[in-house]
This record gives sequence, C-alpha cells and structure tokens, in this order.
Amino acid sequence: MDLSTNDKKRRRLDSGDSFDEGSGRQQTTLDGVQRDQEVWLPDGNIVVTAQKVAFRIHKSVLALHSEVFRDLFVVSSSASTASDPMEMIDDCPVVKLPDNSIDLRHLFLVLCCGKNYYYRDDEPQVVPFAVLDSLIRMGYKYCVRTVLRDALARLQKYYTNDASTWFDDARRVRYVTAPEPSSAIQTINSLAPLTDTPSLLPTAFLTCCDLFESVVEEVAGAPGGFGMSTDDFLRVVNGRAALTRTAANHIVGLATAVEAHQPYHPYQCMCAAFSVLAAHERNSSLDEMQKHTMAFVPLYERFWKPNQPCQECLAATKRKDEERCRQSWLQLPAVFNIEVPGWPDRTELPT
Repeated sequence: MDLSTNDKKRRRLDSGDSFDEGSGRQQTTLDGVQRDQEVWLPDGNIVVTAQKVAFRIHKSVLALHSEVFRDLFVVSSSASTASDPMEMIDDCPVVKLPDNSIDLRHLFLVLCCGKNYYYRDDEPQVVPFAVLDSLIRMGYKYCVRTVLRDALARLQKYYTNDASTWFDDARRVRYVTAPEPSSAIQTINSLAPLTDTPSLLPTAFLTCCDLFESVVEEVAGAPGGFGMSTDDFLRVVNGRAALTRTAANHIVGLATAVEAHQPYHPYQCMCAAFSVLAAHERNSSLDEMQKHTMAFVPLYERFWKPNQPCQECLAATKRKDEERCRQSWLQLPAVFNIEVPGWPDRTELPT
C-alpha cells in the first residue's frame, strides 16, 4: 500500500515481476529500492519502504507498539484486490510511507532491533540531537508513546528548566550533542509545539540570544525565506534586549545596595560605590558586565574589586546580587513572552 501519494496508480513493475492470481499479490524485486543495512531482519514478515529504502521488520512488533501501524496494516491488507494487488518483496507485503528514511530507521532500530540510544551498561550515552528529533517526530506521528516519552525526557535534560543544570555545560553535553543554533530553532519551530512541551522553549530561546548573529544568518538563509516565524524571531530580539537591560539595572542595584550599619557608612560606602562605577567606566569593564549573558551571573565580587565597602555593605550587595540572579531565571519565560506551566517558582543558581 502506498501512503506517500494520493495517486491510485501502481508503479510499473519490471519484466521480472510476477503476479500470483490466487493471492491477489504482485511479486516485485528490489530494483530501484535499497535494503537498509541496519534494519533488514531475515525473518521479518513485512517490508516498509521510504525514499527508496526498504526495511524488513516484524509486523506484529510494530502493531504491538503503535495503533497507527496496526490500523495501517489492516487497511493495506484489506485494500489488496486482483485488479489492484499488494506489492511483495521476498514474499513480504510492501507498505510505502512518505517519511524520511533516516527518521524511520531510528524508530525501527528502537522498536524492532532493541536499540538503546540512552544507556549502555547503565551508563548514560550521549545522543545526537538529530536522533532525538527523529524519534520525537516519529513517536508522535505513529503514537509510539514509549519512544516519544524517552526522547522528550532526554531532550529536557538539555533544554532544561533547572538553572543549576543549564549553567553546567559539562553536565548537559553528557546527554545530548546539539549543533547550535539549528537545534534550538528546530525545537522552537517544531518539537515544542508538536508535543505541547513549552518547558523546552525558554532555554531554546536563550540559546538563540547567545548565538544571535548565527541565528540571523541561519534564519535569513533558510530555503523559501524565514526559518523561524516573525513572532519567534522578535522574541529572540526583544528577549536579548530585555536581558541586557536587566544586567545594566543589576549593576546600578549593586551600587545602591549598601546599608547603613553605622552612622558614617552611608556616605562612606556610597562614595566607594560610585568610585567603583567610575573606575569600571574608565576601563570599559562595564560593557562586559552589561551583556545579556550577565543577567544570571553574580557580579558583586567583580563589581567591588577595585575598592570594597565595609563588610556589612559587601554582604548586603551579595544578597541582593544573588536574589536578582534567581529572579532573572524565574522570570525567563516572561522575558520571551511565553507561558510555561510548571516553570520553577524557586531556584538556586551556581556561584
């Protein structure tokens, strides 16, 4: 059965093909179709083809895991008639799908060949983003819930809502390798909305902010125009600007966070604060501290480095600095004007 087109015509078979009149099935060859090197099971009883690639697998295994495949096999079998026979390869009925063959290979490796992309001997394995992308889309399309669940869970370890995990790059890359910003763009465009998983979005947008120039190049160079919707691109632009303003406001907040523990402290420590601001302005270090990436980075030690106030005021600026970092993370969905149910209402950022 051919699901890749609405055209009811069967493709013309080679002269070596034959028709079994009793069974209503047309025997064909693999001419023009390549056997997949990884998913061709000798005892398989059905052949699925996509993009001229053939996968020989067990019909019952697919039907067990996917109601979509189960219904598809019923329809394809009942549609076979003497005048419109089902094609056969190696005595196996052929079902044609419109999907990308690489996507199906990843799905069939998991379902039919026992492939475990995530663990080996109980040790986590690094999964390429492209594999997760395939498994999420195929798992969703064919209602293979376990495949969809496992792939989404792994992706959420990369585009996470946990601040301590997000800022630990070495920890995240133990789970996923993702070429950026293309992976973030694909997550924004497809994976998050397809699976209704908005928790992926804030850090995917944050990744686009960090690699803004590359995003512009990739989006502008996309075939047929924008590789990202106008609304989402504006979220990147406006979010980056908002985080930059946040970082700048935090610097001012550090200068005004001094507290009066003794009568002479307000004047003394305020003078020290504005002296520090002036020193940062002269050596251009304020430019670095006002970047959007600094919205989540504690700055009090770097800020006071030229000239420290009293210990009480230094402790006060530390408390205010750490709180503003936490608030920046908690408000991240609002920065990009998106709603994320379940986004943490408290967090601890690494120091």
